[in-house]
Amino acid sequence: MHWYRYLILLVIVTLLAGMSCRPQERSSRDVRSASVSQSQTDLKGPPVSATPLEDLLRTQAAFIRVAKQARPAVVNISAVHRPQPAFNSVTRFLHGVFPGLFRQKPEASGRQQSTGSGFIISHRGYILTNRHVVAGADEIRVRLLDEREFLGEIIEADERSDLAVVKIPAQTDLPAIPLGNSDQLEVGDWVVAIGNPFGLDQTVTVGVISGMGRSDLGLTARESFIQTDAMINFGNSGGPLLNLNGEVIGINTAIVASGHGIGFAVPVNAAQRMAGFLLTDMPLIPVWLGIMAHNMTPEEAQDAGRRAGEGGVWVESVIPGTPAESAGLKSGDLIIKMDSAPLTDVWQLKQQVAEKTAGAHAEVGLMRARKPERMTVVFSEKPSRQEIQQMIASHSIDFP
Repeated sequence: MHWYRYLILLVIVTLLAGMSCRPQERSSRDVRSASVSQSQTDLKGPPVSATPLEDLLRTQAAFIRVAKQARPAVVNISAVHRPQPAFNSVTRFLHGVFPGLFRQKPEASGRQQSTGSGFIISHRGYILTNRHVVAGADEIRVRLLDEREFLGEIIEADERSDLAVVKIPAQTDLPAIPLGNSDQLEVGDWVVAIGNPFGLDQTVTVGVISGMGRSDLGLTARESFIQTDAMINFGNSGGPLLNLNGEVIGINTAIVASGHGIGFAVPVNAAQRMAGFLLTDMPLIPVWLGIMAHNMTPEEAQDAGRRAGEGGVWVESVIPGTPAESAGLKSGDLIIKMDSAPLTDVWQLKQQVAEKTAGAHAEVGLMRARKPERMTVVFSEKPSRQEIQQMIASHSIDFP
């Protein structure tokens, strides 16, 4: 019977050992669960949904919503160019001797037509596009998604930024796309491009912001492009690049012909001033500062006590009777800021001035004799080039 007692004792010991282990195992599992929860909490970004499919469907729904909202306001722009026929040797001679003989040149036998894109920003018929889409056109035809077609006219065209505003007759039912803020973009943001590549109207492509502030591309005088991998082709020029809120954040402008998925868009903030005046019925009156200036050289940087690469705009001279003179600017000043925005070159200064209106104030930060100074400029309407030339005699420079 002794073996029976030993058996009972062994069973009791085993049960007690098992009961003491279970709480420890639960504790280990709790520790692991807590560790996982902490790891998930430490992860940045939005919480993950129950299934990846739900996230994908939400993203897909955002793309669909943007396309539905924006496509009615994206237009096809046909620019018609009527080539001038070449005179033969006889008619050229007669035209040279008797200019009035040919009151009108013979009508061209054919005409060239190029297509691009644009988008409506006001029911009053204002359309943003690229300048190169409509430059030199004898006729501009604008076709909407609903197949309505209008003749357009160029209201504004800026060669330096390659932007243009085309006007069609006002219609109460014209759709319009809101303008966003391109300064808030980040690399990796989703974007949607809409346009008419190769005549394929209302084509929608999707991608991300691949880079910001791209320059030295040789495309325009003012270069600070948005780079995107949303597919852009010939005919997309002038069309909108949109964020997932359906706001325009760029105007599709160029592609790298030898590459794939490399497109460039003008930031919409570059067009905000032009578009803003049109949307508010305010006259687009250019203002000026009234200085002769150039980018700071390394020698001038050393004289001003600036480090290489810090940049600045060196004032060569100040035109009498201008906002610059009234503010107290002098030859030899180094302008480094305007309204707290750092200035590294003349182009940035011109951009800052271009955003001002007559009567507006701006605080200018500068270095004078190696000492920092601050002055307040009150902008005035920019005179005509002829008036400026009269003011400064032999100079004919486009002053900022």
